[in-house]
This record gives sequence, C-alpha cells and structure tokens, in this order.
Amino acid sequence: MKIVYYTERDKSIYIQLRSTTYTLCSGETLDVENDEQNDVMQIYTRKIAELNVWSTVILLLRRIIVNVFNVIIMNFSFEWFKGLDPFILSATYKVGCQKTILRYIPTRISKEPMLVKKPQIMINDKVIDAQIEFDSNSVKIVFVKYCFDLASLWVYCSMFITLIFVFSGKFSELIIVFVAILLGITIPLIFKIVKTYKEKQRLINFFS
Repeated sequence: MKIVYYTERDKSIYIQLRSTTYTLCSGETLDVENDEQNDVMQIYTRKIAELNVWSTVILLLRRIIVNVFNVIIMNFSFEWFKGLDPFILSATYKVGCQKTILRYIPTRISKEPMLVKKPQIMINDKVIDAQIEFDSNSVKIVFVKYCFDLASLWVYCSMFITLIFVFSGKFSELIIVFVAILLGITIPLIFKIVKTYKEKQRLINFFS
C-alpha cells in the first residue's frame, strides 16, 4: 500500500498505522506492506509547543539572522497571519491495498471581515470527516515571530541610517534630522505591533 501526501504549505502530517507512527512531509510517499482490505489509518497534526524563555531567545536569534537576507532581497511580509494554521486536526480512515492520495487543505484567514475557513483532509479527492481543535498557542507564536521580524527590521534600518550620518561627517549638525528619521521609523512600527496584537486577540476571541 502506498500513501502519497500533498499540501500547499510546509506542514507535516502524522499517520498511525498498526501501532506505528509515520511522519510525512509534502511530496513524500509512505510505502508499507498491507494485506488487509480494511486497515484503520489515523491521521493527525500536532499541537505546537509553547514558548519558554530559552525557545523565545532561540526564535529571536533565528529571526535576526534570517532577516539579514530578507532585508537584502526586500522580502518582508506585512501580513502577520500569512501561513498561520491554528488548528489541530485528526481523522480516522479505513484503507485498503490500493494507492491512497492524502491531501491537507490548510486554513484560510481573512481580516476584514474576520473569515476563517478551517482545514480539511482529502483522501482520493474526497473530503473526510475530521475532528478540529483550535490551538491558540500557535497564534501567539506566529504573533511573537512577526514582532521579532519587525524589531529586527527596525534594528537594521537604524544601523544603516546611523552609518550614513556618521560617515557624512556632519552627525552633530544633523542630529535633529537623525532623531526625526528614527522616530519616523519607530512610531509606525509601534502602531503596527499594537494593531497586530489587537488582531491576534480578535482571532483568539473568535474561537473562544
């Protein structure tokens, strides 16, 4: 029996078959021996682990490093929920000896108005029944990651502007202009973080 897994995003799925659990990434194929016509397959995604102090520091360092390249190639997303999939999904399905095409349809979110299309699992082009649970922790982690992205963007922009003024040789004469530019960068980012926090809380309250 072959199980082929597809999804639009970088999301692993877990399959339990006869007490053995397999992890599949998009495009991968699971090939197992199966002589039974009605073997039960359990399909599920996992809850994201909560952030602690250490994992938060690691996340911050990773975003600072990654955003060096994002700044260079101007690859910044200002939609904080892009790629967010805040649901834990599980389903049971009877499989036979034939090839099985497993497809995960991720969550779709829009802000205005607040619309959330929950994820689905399709097997051989048919949607199957699944239990879906909202994971507020995944929303919080995506929010923290986005704030770190904005903070690192501020750091790199500030460093660049500072170097320009220092090497101009007129830093002391242009200090007021320098401060004004920094405030012009800082204030919009603060408002963006506050706005994003409200959107995050709105999404969590939507499913509470």
